[in-house]
Amino acid sequence: SAPWQAKMPVIVLGDFNSQTYDTAYKAIIDGAAGHPPLANSFDTAAMWSIEHNQKTKPDYPLPERIDHIFIAPKAASWKVASWKVDLFVYGDKDRYPSDHRAMVAELTAPEM
Repeated sequence: SAPWQAKMPVIVLGDFNSQTYDTAYKAIIDGAAGHPPLANSFDTAAMWSIEHNQKTKPDYPLPERIDHIFIAPKAASWKVASWKVDLFVYGDKDRYPSDHRAMVAELTAPEM
C-alpha cells in the first residue's frame, strides 16, 4: 500500500475484529511489516453520533468497537466532517442484523 499512498488517498474499512487497545489495531495505526501507518477516521472526526430507532439512545462503548474506517496519508490532511454508527434494530425482537455495526464517515480527501 505504500506506493498507492504516495499517489492517492487511501481508505481501508471493514471488520477488523480488533479493539482500539489490541495489538493488531496498534499494528495498523503504527504501520507494521513494511506497511505505512493508517489513521482511524473516528479520531479526527469533527463530530460523531449514534443513528438508531430505539426508544432510548443505546450505549456504544467506543473502545470496544471492532469495525473501523482507516485513512492515509496523515489524518491531519483529511477532513472528517462526521462519523456515525448505525444501531438500528429490526423485527419483533428488536435485534441487530449482525454482531458488527455499520459506520459512515463523511470524508474529504487531501489533494495529492
